[in-house]
Amino acid sequence: MKNDPDCRAALHLIRMAIEETCPAGVLPSEEAVLGLYGPAPIHEAEALAKAIIATVEKLTADHPVDSNRSFTMVGHAD
Repeated sequence: MKNDPDCRAALHLIRMAIEETCPAGVLPSEEAVLGLYGPAPIHEAEALAKAIIATVEKLTADHPVDSNRSFTMVGHAD
């Protein structure tokens, strides 16, 4: 993953979505990510992925998932 503005912008959008929807404390601040993981975009991506996983684990612990449940992909018209 190269260090370019589009990549950083995409990671920032994902961070904003996580901060708005996930429980407090699952995602370290951008400054903390620098110290915990490193400065590269892949380090921010790792922190974001861990926050998503932590959120899913928290939600499924509160509401167990039915392993027999199936999902259908729905397309969209252009």
